[in-house]
Amino acid sequence: MENEYLNLGQISIYVFWAFFALLIIYLRREDKREGYPLDTADGRRVTVEGFPKTPEPKQPVQAKHPALVGKSEAEIIERTRAGAEAGPAKEEN
Repeated sequence: MENEYLNLGQISIYVFWAFFALLIIYLRREDKREGYPLDTADGRRVTVEGFPKTPEPKQPVQAKHPALVGKSEAEIIERTRAGAEAGPAKEEN
């Protein structure tokens, strides 16, 4: 046995291949979000799961400005309308 140890180059290439394999699995799983379940030419639905399985649908996350957290939708709308009616703020020197 000539090479009984791992060097940095070998470890780096193994880490790269593991990362690349996981990236392919992740991308393959994400591309199943659109277009699944599959439809046939005659309109029947076909259950084709394969590997990796189809992910759960994403739940939209509504980001709010920190000043609006805890406010009701009506308060936010009213605040927005009031700001639009006041016009752009002028900078003071």
